[in-house]
Amino acid sequence: MEYRVGVEIRRRGEGYEVVRRFPLPKNRAEELRLPHEVVYDLVFNDDLDLLIVRRAKHKNPYPGYYSTIAGHVEAREAESGFTLESPLQAALRELWEEARLRAELRRAFIDEDRVADVFDDLTGHVGYVFLCKTKGEPKFNEEIEERESGFYSFRELERKLVEGPFPPPERTILRRVLRERELVVRKLLGT
Repeated sequence: MEYRVGVEIRRRGEGYEVVRRFPLPKNRAEELRLPHEVVYDLVFNDDLDLLIVRRAKHKNPYPGYYSTIAGHVEAREAESGFTLESPLQAALRELWEEARLRAELRRAFIDEDRVADVFDDLTGHVGYVFLCKTKGEPKFNEEIEERESGFYSFRELERKLVEGPFPPPERTILRRVLRERELVVRKLLGT
């Protein structure tokens, strides 16, 4: 059986404080839309263009939508109990699994470990947003439509948000990236 990391949350400032983390069976998390952790990776290249991918038509939720690199935080069953992946571990794993990229990740907006950035009540996703800069070229897995994925400038991203379907939390995140682009660039450049 596959497990997600379920959470109890409460609103705190601009984010969502995680009060408790626990293993949650994948089918229960998804069928009942119970709050569980996900990660969103904002991957930039040297030109400060952002990687946007097109989800495969078989990928749920949001098949065929545009997205960032994203995925669930996992819980693993072991003899001694459960091991809960951290959001940072999940963000690094998703970056490798979906795009075969390695990078140093940091939180994009909220720098507190136990405070998530976004909540999607349609899916129960409680999301942490990370960002990184990479020199590598992505090599996508089967969950991503390669020919419709690539790096976009801030101007192109504005147009893409109007044209293409994005999941609600990612639309919110990307609008925030555009609003706070100076902060994002400073964090990327380490200044």
